[in-house]
Amino acid sequence: MGYFATVYSLLAPSFEVVMGPLRKRQSAAAFGQTLVIGAGTGLDVATLFEQGIAPDLLEPDPTLAAGLRRRYPDLRVWESVAENIPVPDGRYDTVVATLVLCSVSRPRDVLREVERVLRPGGRFLFTEHVGHEQGHIGRYLQNGLEPVWRPLAGGCRLTRHPADYVDATELVIDHVDPVRRGLLLPIVQGAFYKTSSPSP
Repeated sequence: MGYFATVYSLLAPSFEVVMGPLRKRQSAAAFGQTLVIGAGTGLDVATLFEQGIAPDLLEPDPTLAAGLRRRYPDLRVWESVAENIPVPDGRYDTVVATLVLCSVSRPRDVLREVERVLRPGGRFLFTEHVGHEQGHIGRYLQNGLEPVWRPLAGGCRLTRHPADYVDATELVIDHVDPVRRGLLLPIVQGAFYKTSSPSP
């Protein structure tokens, strides 16, 4: 098993103390054809199953993708980065991401791809840890730790925020709500939606 897959699998149960209820709330807003990007070990799958949704899964790590195929043989699993989602335009009603945008290489490209694969009126649902605003004491801590944190945590950045990248797309912010405070890992949960027609 690769380094990232090993660390992710070991730490996931501890994260779920906080993330489990947030996943449930996020999945309750999903509808129709759904894609989970950065599916990891499949923790979003169970909560989507509770909503009667059998999602497609996208996961770039080969070990984690293989584990998803074994665990969910009836689901479609793509081994690919979120900057290049291998599906046609307008395929999904919902795209779900949980702790994903912090570690992708090009978050703007990810949101462009999310926009592309969503149908008009479709929603991008996300739960992400974010950077504090400039000048906040927590931001100084995040800035100081990020060079050490990033290589140890699979490329994860402490200072990103999904709303910083939405301007590269036609996605519209529905809401972004703080759901957990903290100096190092504050968490927001939100939704962007795809407009029914391009802006003029």
